[in-house]
Amino acid sequence: LWASMSGENWADSIRSKVQGTWNLHNALRKERRDSELEFFLMTSSICGTVGVATESNYCASNAFLDAFARYRTSLGLPAISIGFGSISEVGYLHEHKEIEKLMKRRGVHSIDENEFLQIMDQALTAHLLTGIEFIGLQEQRELGFEGDLFVLSDPRAGVYTAAFARDAQKSDAIIEWNTHQLPEEVGKALQNESTTTLLDAVTNIVCRKMSNLILLPVEKLQVEKALGEYGLDSMLASEFRTFIFRIFEVDVPFMTVLDKVSSVRSISCLIAVQLEMRLGTKV
Repeated sequence: LWASMSGENWADSIRSKVQGTWNLHNALRKERRDSELEFFLMTSSICGTVGVATESNYCASNAFLDAFARYRTSLGLPAISIGFGSISEVGYLHEHKEIEKLMKRRGVHSIDENEFLQIMDQALTAHLLTGIEFIGLQEQRELGFEGDLFVLSDPRAGVYTAAFARDAQKSDAIIEWNTHQLPEEVGKALQNESTTTLLDAVTNIVCRKMSNLILLPVEKLQVEKALGEYGLDSMLASEFRTFIFRIFEVDVPFMTVLDKVSSVRSISCLIAVQLEMRLGTKV
């Protein structure tokens, strides 16, 4: 995170792309070799356009490459910046299968090595951005899983977001409680406007989220079964915990989520009790 990053770490991480690009540009200008170039291609990242909260240095260095392509173009010089998304079969994702699986659960569509090379061939005329294709997310939703692609929250993806909203069979309505919005079924349970108990309402939501995380149909998920038996690792636990706080504003300890006896039901009970204490409602 930016707040916890030292100036030295920031400079070290962006130097290769920022200073390296300037060095190449200045060397070509000094030797008057720019006129001999057919292209000046820089491999950037989608992160330079949409951003990632935990990779501010990486995002900044790639945003620089995108801006530098525009700068060279303004000088009448060749320049192309390709904002790549994730690439499977080779490189980092190939070596870290758990990251690739996590991205697939979020509906992120990777390109393979052959597609990467085709894009390189075709990108010699303009800036290209890859990795925001919604094919993977659409396929997941057709299978009944929600998916959660962070790009959809970007205003520039408004057309895609609207399209998904139209295709969705329904969306969770929300009810406001002390400036925080809770899912409708939880709000009704809190107001005693439903035959569903607060615990059951919370369990339904937690169950759906877990179903999407592990890509297991919700009807096959056993709420009393230990989460670890479903393959819940630290990465999934972190995403699960973040979801709980975002929806309920309840901070479930990380080690509680990873506890070998924790289940959907026990986590839901903890959430319901916290809501009861906060709002003065009997679970």
